[in-house]
Parts: sequence; structure tokens; C-alpha cells
Amino acid sequence: MTRQSEQRPGMIDIVREGYAVVHRRPWILSIPLILNAIVAFGAQLSLRPLIEELGAFIEQVQRAGASQDMAAVREMLAAYSASDWRQSLIVIGTVPIVPLRTALGGDGSPMELDSVGGAIAAFGAINASLLVGGAMYLVMIVAGVLSASRPPEGWAQRIAAVAVGQLAAAALIGVAGVIIAIPMLILISLLMMISQPLGVLLLVVLTLAFFWVGIVLSFTNEVIALAPQQPLHAIRTSATIVWRAFWPTIGFLALTGFIIPSGAGIIWEWLAGSPAGQLIAIIGAAYISSGLAAARIIYVGLHTTPDAVTTALAAVRPSA
Repeated sequence: MTRQSEQRPGMIDIVREGYAVVHRRPWILSIPLILNAIVAFGAQLSLRPLIEELGAFIEQVQRAGASQDMAAVREMLAAYSASDWRQSLIVIGTVPIVPLRTALGGDGSPMELDSVGGAIAAFGAINASLLVGGAMYLVMIVAGVLSASRPPEGWAQRIAAVAVGQLAAAALIGVAGVIIAIPMLILISLLMMISQPLGVLLLVVLTLAFFWVGIVLSFTNEVIALAPQQPLHAIRTSATIVWRAFWPTIGFLALTGFIIPSGAGIIWEWLAGSPAGQLIAIIGAAYISSGLAAARIIYVGLHTTPDAVTTALAAVRPSA
């Protein structure tokens, strides 16, 4: 066990190998390029009619006897009415979406949704597209890491299995989170009435607990992409990877999940002021995020199927 862990490359080497995968198979970039181009240049989505109805309802309640000042509420609702909601409705998917535009622009008529059913349908369509696109994206990266021409069972079967596995894992995590969070928030509210410092302390503890659970579950999607399996098993495998190599994993997650994406995000935001800048940001973000995604797959593979990953990487690595 110790000898095998010593042979594993460091996190800088893993990131370098991730970008080597993208260089060998540049078509991996097609999925984030297409999805981000749709977000940046496609029709915007407005919930203005629904938000105006909500504002009218709040004003009726206020006139019925509430004394709350409506100025701040009107300002907040106006900001929501002027927002493009496509990115705000995203809750699932593994393809990074560049946050280029949030306000409705004057370069075209946005698609306005005037019913709750339409908003739900838009929510479902956006997340279903990103779920399938994200599954395709990860399957392509896994094939690149393993130097495979296609998955053993075929592309369609593997993409469907990965999408279903990721959806099941997300649903399981979401339901568990709600079941735990609701009674805890009720308890925090009660404690706030008795002792505000104690309630704040419990809120901080709950926030930190969810933060660490997020770290433990960080590799769930990558585990499913490497070998589609039951969500509980994928969650358990992700937790095992984190706890068996805790500090190296924390460093790797900080580098690939925060340091590099945050630095790149500042550049994308700076470039997003013009259509040409948006295009450059989309291409740059696709390249940066794809290399990091491949690095994460490699990292998980080295902790779950090390022989297959190291053999594949050695076969394509140029000899010294």
C-alpha cells in the first residue's frame, strides 16, 4: 500500500497529465464550448411576468395591514425582473458554465415565462440538457484518460448510465440534506429566541458540517463516470478517497476547485464586456475547465483503478 502510494504522481503532475489528455483529444472541448456559447449568445430567459405578479400580491398583503416598507422589496423585485434566469435555474450538471451575463441586454427580446408551469418546464429542460451534456463530457474525458476509442458497452449506454447515476446521487444527497437541515434550522430559530450567541454558534457549526460533507462528496460524479454504479457506493468511494489521503486531497481540491478556477474567473469577468471578449472567455474557460476535469478523473482513477490509469498514461507519455 505504501509503495503504491509513493509511485503516484504529485498533484502538479496530475494536472499536467489532465491537460495532456485535452491536447490529445481536443474534441473534448466541444461540449463546454457549445453549452457556454448557447448561454452567452442564445435567447435570454425572463421571469418578469411572474415576479410582477408576486410583487402585486406582496403589495396587497402590505395594504391589508402590514407595516413593512415596500421600497426595498420593490427594488429587489425590479432587479429580479431585469435578470437573465438561465444560469440561476441550474442546479445540476458537470459542465462549468461561465457567468458572463446576468442582466437582460438590449440586443434582443428575452423569452418571458408568464406561468409557474412554464418556469418549471424551463427549469427541467435546462437541467436535463446539462445533465446529459455533462455525462457526455465526463464519458469523453474518461475515454481520453484511459486511451480508449469508446466505452466497452458503447457511448449511448455509458452516457445514459452516467446521467442516471449522477441524477440518483444528486437526489439522494439533496433529500438527505433537506431532512437534516430542516430540523436543525428549526432548532437554530428556537435557540435564537433563547440565546442568540448559542443559535449563531449552532448555525456556524451546521455551515461547517455541510462544507465538510461537500468535500467528502467531491468526487462522486467522477467515480460514477469511471464506472457507473449505485449512488451509495459512489458516495462511499468518494468519502474513502478523501479520508485515505486527506491532506493531499485537500490540496488537490484547493488547486483544481478554487485557486485555478478563481484566478481564471477574474480573467473571464474582465473579458466579458464585449461579444469578442465573451468568445475568448468561453474558449479559455473550456480549455481550463476541461484540463482540470481530466485531472480530477485521473486523481480518482489513481485511487480506485490505479493499474488501468497508470498503464494508459504510460502508453501515451512520450519517452525520455
